[in-house]
Amino acid sequence: MLQHLPGILALFYEISARDRAIDCLEIFLRYLFNAGSKLNKQDLQEVVTTAFPEGGVTMSTIAQQLIEEGRKQEILDSIELGLELKFGAEGLHELSEIRKIKNLKLLSSIRQAIRTASTIDVIRRIYLKNKEALIEQ
Repeated sequence: MLQHLPGILALFYEISARDRAIDCLEIFLRYLFNAGSKLNKQDLQEVVTTAFPEGGVTMSTIAQQLIEEGRKQEILDSIELGLELKFGAEGLHELSEIRKIKNLKLLSSIRQAIRTASTIDVIRRIYLKNKEALIEQ
């Protein structure tokens, strides 16, 4: 699949003047990245830069956003599992607030803290003291 991506992306580049081509490309890249393919960040950036020589920066930005979304989802999934296993329903109750967090470092800190936290209040304090990292207040 990786060897065919430059050609596929080049087709998107040719139709980029048409309405919604970028939206289609984003959906395609999102699908590739989230469909369990073996693509990593470096592969995706190389392919995008090759296929979009003039728009490589824009496409790389889109690719980077998709990669970060994937990383965020991966961290959230592990937080959800950790909260459920360690704190049960009380832990899962915190998930709606935790899902609002954009900052990957903060999410990673929460994930790490689950290992040693004795109560759900320990986790809650971590994200409450970092409210500026929340999407919604």
